[in-house]
Amino acid sequence: MKWFCLLLPACVSMKIRYRRNGNKLQSDNMLVEIFRWGSWVLLDNLITIFTVLYLLGYGSLTIEVFDSFGFALKYAMISLFFACVIPYILEIIEKYFKISFTVGEAED
Repeated sequence: MKWFCLLLPACVSMKIRYRRNGNKLQSDNMLVEIFRWGSWVLLDNLITIFTVLYLLGYGSLTIEVFDSFGFALKYAMISLFFACVIPYILEIIEKYFKISFTVGEAED
């Protein structure tokens, strides 16, 4: 159950991002896509863990709490919610906020 809770939401996020991108992978290199999936795992779980710890008031969070079906179900629902919302938030940020910089020689 713990692997389901920790790894599946990243697949949902990538699928939403894939569909929003016109059913195209962002890279032809599969290794890059695996690293991208890993970053989704990290992002989805960090946001969910902070939500569970600070908003729901769990004192400590260890891997053993995922053995409880009730907690694992709550965690999976919260994580799947964030997995569905985060790709849209990132798309909005990418659309309206651009950062650019120019590197050149320093003038004395």
